[in-house]
Parts: sequence; structure tokens; C-alpha cells
Amino acid sequence: VGTFTSPTTARSAGGATAATARPGAPRPSAGVVGHSTRRTTRTTRALHTSTTHRATTTHRATTTHRATTTRSTARRATPTTRTRTTRAHAHKAVAKPHGPTPTTGAHRHTVSSVHTATAPPGGGNLLTSCKEVVHIGDSTSESLVSTAYLPDPAQRLQAQYARVGVSVSVMRIVGGTSVVETLPGTQDAYQMAQELVRSGYHGCWVVALGTNDAADIYVGSNVGAAARVQHLMSVIGDQPVLWVNVKTLLSSGPYAEANMQAWDSTLVSECSRYPNMRVFNWAGMAQPSWFISDGIHYSSQGSAPRAAAIADALATAFPAGSPALHPAGGGANGCVINGSPTWDLPTFKN
Repeated sequence: VGTFTSPTTARSAGGATAATARPGAPRPSAGVVGHSTRRTTRTTRALHTSTTHRATTTHRATTTHRATTTRSTARRATPTTRTRTTRAHAHKAVAKPHGPTPTTGAHRHTVSSVHTATAPPGGGNLLTSCKEVVHIGDSTSESLVSTAYLPDPAQRLQAQYARVGVSVSVMRIVGGTSVVETLPGTQDAYQMAQELVRSGYHGCWVVALGTNDAADIYVGSNVGAAARVQHLMSVIGDQPVLWVNVKTLLSSGPYAEANMQAWDSTLVSECSRYPNMRVFNWAGMAQPSWFISDGIHYSSQGSAPRAAAIADALATAFPAGSPALHPAGGGANGCVINGSPTWDLPTFKN
């Protein structure tokens, strides 16, 4: 998902409705009903190492999609590449809650920053052993760090991590991100993580991805959900990592809730393979009223509790006073971090 504002464009892949935001696409100005088209190239990096193929798939913006795929054999030891070109039609923009109206041709929002806590952690009971955290997210994380959505800096994600004892939080939030797909000029999540590890980072990770991954699998990606999790975990290694599961309110198309549930189920299954992995069950506590009208992204009213809940989940998964890396008890069920009534989730303050 590449745009966290209210739905300004339709995602055509797989016949998504007009209320679905197109990953990383330009956003028309409010009130414009579009009949113009645009083309966005999205590349899937597959995990094969022996042989490679090049595939081009074209999806049309109708309730059903027509795909034409051409494959040709390339040299060995080169990653498989799938280039998907999507033609989408712009639809009437809806004003974004508590933020400026998007402008015509606005680019995908990107947050790449390092936040250092300047105050001691809050006085709550939840504190984490994680002193440094990398947060990798798609557009569903953008509102968590947005001054437009959360004008009060204390409610933003960086401050929430600091509240539970994180000294340094590294934000890698780019609309349209998935584990293996890219949009022009962007990295996939594997590349982001690889770059950080090669630069010497060693700490905790929060991976708030899956919405785009589930959608890309639905429209025909040759990389399944389990392979995606394993791919990213291969570069993170034994560092503590909290995956945030996903949810939408949609009943059909690439971003349908059924596709999100399939992704969430894979996270739990894969978690039992990794003693350093936990899954925060955000889907189990997200309220329908916290979504904007596209049914994918979060309003200010949803972003404030979501930022706090992710921080609390991190502290629950890797609590202070114990090693940041410790086995999850009880198999896959021990991997899952559920929201607790003791979590004091804030309400949005304008």
C-alpha cells in the first residue's frame, strides 16, 4: 500500500474497488474525477538462484483483470524478475482527516530517519530490553509518524518507542513496500534490511509489512507468503524481530481481508521456526472505526492507539530484565503477542 491518505486512486490489479489505494501512485487533487491513466512499474524479486525468467504482466482496471505473461530463459545465477505494469484510473479524491488535501502528482511518501530519545522512558510498567529498533513499514505506517495525522509528537511512533525504553529508533517507512516487490526508485524490505545489517546495525526489528505482500500474492506473484517471511528472516538472522500482522475491511480484490488472514496465518506458522521472532496480533484489536474510507489505511483516531500498541507489543515480546533473545514458549501460540487490557492506549489529540 503506497498512499496512506484517503483513497484518491483505484488499484486495478485483481479487480480492486475504487476505494482501494494504489501503491505508491500519484495522488490527484481533491474533487477531481479522473479518466486519465497512468502506468506504474512494480518489480518482484524472486528467490530462485538456479535459473531465471523475465515476465511481464499487464492488468487492466476492470472488475476482472487480463494478464499476459511472457517468459524467456536468462543466464543462470541471476534472480528471477517479474515486471508488472498496472494501468489504473483516477477516481474522486476524498479529503484526508486531520491533514492537508493531497495535490496532483504528489509522490509517494517516504520516511527514512533516526530518532534518539532525549528523555528517560515513561513511568509505565512496560519496558523493553530493546535499546535500538528498526521499524520497516509500508504506507500503513506512514500515519504513525505523520505530523498531519498526529500533530502531538508524543503520540507518534518514535515517542512511543522511547516511552518503552528504546533509545534509538530507525524509521524505514516507504509506501508500496513489500518483502520482494519494488516500485521505481525504491528498495524492497529485504534490501532495506540488508543495507542496515551491512552498515553494522545489530538490534531489534519491527516489521509492519504484509498488506502489499498479500495483495501481490493474490495477483499472481511467484513468491509465496512463507518464502517471503523466510527471505527477510535470513538477513535479520538471530536479532529479535516483531512482525505486526495485517487487517483490512475489504471483502474482495487484492486487498481483501481474506488475503490478509492468509498472510497472518503464515506469520504464526513461520514464527515457530524462529526463537527470535514474535507476531503482534494487531488484527485482533483493530477497530473498524479506526480505518479511513479505503478500508486499508488508518485515520488519526486509529493511528494514535496503533503507534502505542506496537510499542507495548515490543515491550511485551522482549521485556526489560530478560535477554532480548529468548525462546517463545508453547510453540506457535507462544509467538503471538495479543493486546492486553492493561495497555493504556491513547485517544487522538488534535
